[in-house]
Amino acid sequence: MTTATQELTVAAGLMVREGEIGNVRSAQDGKSLTFDVTWTTGARGARFDWWTGESFDEELAVDASAVRMGRLSSGRAPVLNAHSSYRLENVIGVVEKAWLADGKGHASLRMSSHGDVDRIVHDIRDKIIRNVSVGYRVYKYKDVTPTDSPEGTRKIKRAVDWEPWEISAVPIGFDPDAHTRADKTETYPCVIEETGMPDETKAATGDSGGSQRSPVAGTQAVTAAPAAVADPILERKAGAEAEMTRSRTIRGMVRKASLGEEFADTLIDRGTTVEAAKDAVLEKLSARSAGFAAGPQVTVTRDGWDTFKDSMQNAIEHRVGLIGADKLSAGVRELRGYRNMELIRESLRVRKLPVDGGVNDLIKRAYGGMQGTSDLPNLFSNVAGKSLKKGWLEAPATYRMIASRKNVMDFKTFDVVGLGEGQNFLDITEHGEIQFGKVTDPKESAKLKTGGRGVTFTREALINDDLDGLSRIPSMFGAAAARYENLKAWTLFLGNGATMGDGLALWNAAHNNTSTGALSETSLASLRAVMRLQKGPDLAGILNITPKYLIVPAALETVADRLVTTITPAESGKVNPFAGKLQPIAEPILDGTSAIIFYMAGDPNQFDVLRYGYLDGAEGPQMESETDIITLGIKMVAYLDFYVMLLDFRALAKSTGA
Repeated sequence: MTTATQELTVAAGLMVREGEIGNVRSAQDGKSLTFDVTWTTGARGARFDWWTGESFDEELAVDASAVRMGRLSSGRAPVLNAHSSYRLENVIGVVEKAWLADGKGHASLRMSSHGDVDRIVHDIRDKIIRNVSVGYRVYKYKDVTPTDSPEGTRKIKRAVDWEPWEISAVPIGFDPDAHTRADKTETYPCVIEETGMPDETKAATGDSGGSQRSPVAGTQAVTAAPAAVADPILERKAGAEAEMTRSRTIRGMVRKASLGEEFADTLIDRGTTVEAAKDAVLEKLSARSAGFAAGPQVTVTRDGWDTFKDSMQNAIEHRVGLIGADKLSAGVRELRGYRNMELIRESLRVRKLPVDGGVNDLIKRAYGGMQGTSDLPNLFSNVAGKSLKKGWLEAPATYRMIASRKNVMDFKTFDVVGLGEGQNFLDITEHGEIQFGKVTDPKESAKLKTGGRGVTFTREALINDDLDGLSRIPSMFGAAAARYENLKAWTLFLGNGATMGDGLALWNAAHNNTSTGALSETSLASLRAVMRLQKGPDLAGILNITPKYLIVPAALETVADRLVTTITPAESGKVNPFAGKLQPIAEPILDGTSAIIFYMAGDPNQFDVLRYGYLDGAEGPQMESETDIITLGIKMVAYLDFYVMLLDFRALAKSTGA
């Protein structure tokens, strides 16, 4: 009886292993630092392979025939901060030389003398940081599990072709019992040579394990589709997906705030984090709101109270988490530790108002109950308004992906008409005239509607230094505003009671925008054909609309992810035809109607599907406040002027899911 082997080619990612810091040497300048490390002993360690869902023991063959030392010994390999390779500041040193000896991997590392690395250098010198970790790639594993091992024994895989990639200083040494860490930027092919079942068993069961044979007798070469790419769990772990998510999130926030694609490009190109981008968007919105006024502008010289008021608002914004400490000026830093009543007393001193009397007296003076203005209530309202906008920006509103946006000037009902005859070009004879299309019904109509809620920042909250009324609650209102929009849009999309300008429901059979079948490659092909074959209002030509979005209820999200994921199969007939062509949108609101019905939508930049907008100059939820002199509280109202409408059924398609 002979034992066959098979080679599986899978997509693998960067691996990490713990090493040891050895001799530490300081340079003559006393700042830079060189130290020796043992970055591998090749010892066996437990691993979990996300690509196969298998636990196994890994060994590293540490000899010149197995280790590709070119990169690590080149003098150019980086020393990183905890395997982070996204930004230049993550490079904290260089591997000056690397070598193999006595079955181990050794290296000399030189740390940067830049001030940003001083703390790390100092802690290594003082033996506070004791751990390093090597990042490496395995190009081939060999299954060396003893053939007489009992069933269920964990496999032993020896890396017989691998390459050390970088060395990192890390806070905690790598735990070999944890898992294989996927590289944040890419995967690469890794061959796994495994011992298979006996040939006699394969012949008896008819399981050949593959149709291709290697030149070596008894060895089968099977190229498997890289499960790493097809598995949604791995997709979420990939660093490339994280970068795409960052870019999409920033673009969504900027688009929602109508700040232009150029502003989004600037934030993305600078490597701005999502949190920093939110701050930048909020600042832009505040600046635009402050400048939105009709008529001539008057320049007013700022006095001490204006400056203090801005600093006070800045300090409160920092306390509620709207801005980071890095954005605080010197004056603001002094105020950020003040409690509310301390801020009120200080504000009265700046305005040269009395600071004697009880708490109620101080609040009344600050609120304008005696000889001041309502500046302080407005300040609290401004902070609440920013929290409101932040909650709105952060909340998901998936309908915007398939919708175009246009603000309106007032609350009147308005119409949007489409081109009827004349969407297609016509031949012009030598002496002929250009024929004109005409704007015809059906037309779609809509108008702004207002939704809102109120909250009171009470006297008790002010005295107790409770800022929830300025942060958490307005932020929740902001999220509620986004949900309000989302519910309005998807309710319209589902066709719940909606009639289009032609007098028919969105999903009426006469619109030829429906199909059948459970979510699969076959049903997607059928639904795509439905959309491509749509004709214009004059029925003169096929529009050939390309679907861009696959819209599913939450129950079908995983299936949808798999159907649109890029894979690299061995056979051309197994190529995923929808890979990279559809962007999935999972919306839980759809589950309330059906857990199996799914939809397609075209690009809203090419074909209008949904349109939404706000009152011009008041994008998103707004905040208004009023002082209640009886209760000494501040009543704040959040409201949203919003419309959404269906424009055309042709760039939408629906499958019954069965």
